[in-house]
Amino acid sequence: MNLKAIAILLVALLIANLVLFALKLVNEAFFWSVIVIAAILAYFVLPRLRKSMANKEKHKK
Repeated sequence: MNLKAIAILLVALLIANLVLFALKLVNEAFFWSVIVIAAILAYFVLPRLRKSMANKEKHKK
């Protein structure tokens, strides 16, 4: 799965989370935990994936 697809999936998850919270279908703890998990993924995991994918491309050439 490429990075752009993961980023789009994260944005869709956050939008769904916001809508569900606005409709009061999820509580505050769940709302904030989804946001924190998405932030951790975006800040730590995606850059590491980008780096590893770049290294794989270097070794293919």
